[in-house]
Amino acid sequence: MSEIEEEIHRESIESELEKVEPKAMNLILPLLLLLSSTFYLIWQDGLHKGANSFLDAMQQADATQAMLIALFATVIFSLCLFLLRKEKISELMFHFIDGGNQIIMAIILLVLVWALANMAEDLGFSSFITGTAGTFLSGAFVPVAVFLFGSLIAYFIGSSWGTWGLLMPLAISLAEATDASLPLAVAAVFAAGSFGDFTSPLGETTVTTASVFDLPVVDYAKAKSASSFVALGVSTILFVIAGLFF
Repeated sequence: MSEIEEEIHRESIESELEKVEPKAMNLILPLLLLLSSTFYLIWQDGLHKGANSFLDAMQQADATQAMLIALFATVIFSLCLFLLRKEKISELMFHFIDGGNQIIMAIILLVLVWALANMAEDLGFSSFITGTAGTFLSGAFVPVAVFLFGSLIAYFIGSSWGTWGLLMPLAISLAEATDASLPLAVAAVFAAGSFGDFTSPLGETTVTTASVFDLPVVDYAKAKSASSFVALGVSTILFVIAGLFF
């Protein structure tokens, strides 16, 4: 497809979107169904595997399978809902495909990041860092070190899930090797992943939001970088204080 054809195609999509009347329930109902069915399926799968409580079920269940089933159920429900409202099939397919095209870059990014996290785990990245840094790093500074190192990684890979998967074994191993606070180390991993996801131009949240609102990704990331790095500085100080007292 040439650039002229792409421009004509994009203009036709935008003209169609302008005709769509936004309705809050079109978002709220499918979202509620997706969240409730996901937690329910995770809970049921955990019970079938011998869990005795909800938290135990969340740990033992196959969350990926439950989320996939819930997603398909939500898509079918949404299709039936729109058909009952006498929406045209052609319009539903048009907007469904256009929405998928807008988030395809975020999906590709997630696939690459998850592959990187699995590769690092197979290569023994966590054991290597624990065996080197764990020998001289004080336990009081493990949370802030994990947070800063994780924020750096999260900024460049742009994925909170990828950062959590990559750093969580490392943070737990370091906390155990240095007698640091385990809850603080885990919190540092979650905070680092959230920072990278929100700040990085490669972050799935940044890419998805910019795609939905048709904004330049880099400009959008720059616009919110100032507040993000202020939060990074404040969080660093708080992790230092918490590490010294806990």
